[in-house]
Amino acid sequence: MTQHTAPWLVLRHSLDDADASSSPDIILGGDKPQPGYSHNYDHNVSAAIAYDKDNNVYVRAMNASEDFAFGNVSVYLSTLDNLTSPSFWQRLLTEDKQTQQAIGAGPGEVGVTPAPFIWPDVEKAPWCVIAVISDGSHPVPDMPHWLNGQDGFDKWISSQTTMAYHFYKAPPKPVPSETYAWTGVIDLQNKDEQLVTFTITSTQFAKDAQVSFILDSKDVNSTVISMGNRTLSTGGVYSTSAKVSPGFQSKVTVTYLSLPDTGGHPLSFSLSATAEVPGPGGLNQTVELASFDVGIKSTSGS
Repeated sequence: MTQHTAPWLVLRHSLDDADASSSPDIILGGDKPQPGYSHNYDHNVSAAIAYDKDNNVYVRAMNASEDFAFGNVSVYLSTLDNLTSPSFWQRLLTEDKQTQQAIGAGPGEVGVTPAPFIWPDVEKAPWCVIAVISDGSHPVPDMPHWLNGQDGFDKWISSQTTMAYHFYKAPPKPVPSETYAWTGVIDLQNKDEQLVTFTITSTQFAKDAQVSFILDSKDVNSTVISMGNRTLSTGGVYSTSAKVSPGFQSKVTVTYLSLPDTGGHPLSFSLSATAEVPGPGGLNQTVELASFDVGIKSTSGS
């Protein structure tokens, strides 16, 4: 089958071209895609793999063409020994059992799959999660029969722009952790319905620490506003977005988990709520609606 070489929707293999098995465009996330998946294109925004539960897989792609581009995304699982044997790959499905999702973007923009592919049985890792974008003019790349093992697969896939994968090691078994929590009240004083991004930032934290938060008040669609456990990393951005009703107020609870004897709670930790509003020259600008320095107290021990 002839390969299409013109610029189109592009999947990357890593952020720094160091290897071919850590695509930042394969994202583990929550129940719905976040604006940060496209806005933070130059960062790895994936959540940590969750142990012993389903994970949600999203795919993002940059449109390298000069026109709008649309394609179909498929996601597969493979063990290392079957990496060069696509007939043994396991296709992931969406919650409504779809095998593909549409993805599209304008020139130079980033598109994201609108719903997650569900990855079950994570306890059986290690796995390779493989993403492929195709359409009638951009067929699925033909894999040479002579490829041998992961090294051979890596050399081949590095030359592909519509196919990428991420290798996930078996997640560690759960270990006792120390739990800390903070509760506050958010009052946005917004006059109209507004799309708000709630963001956690931390510059000092314990190794392998995780953070999550949940609001008592729901969004305009009566959906809970929350962010599941995210493993903190230097320079990381941890957020979720929701459209809220006028005069939005809510109790918010931030939970921080750290392993015993790894440095305790973070010394620099904050929660903010921001929104985009019209600015000078008709351009949108981001404004801060609320911000808190989070004080952590231990709620349980190992």
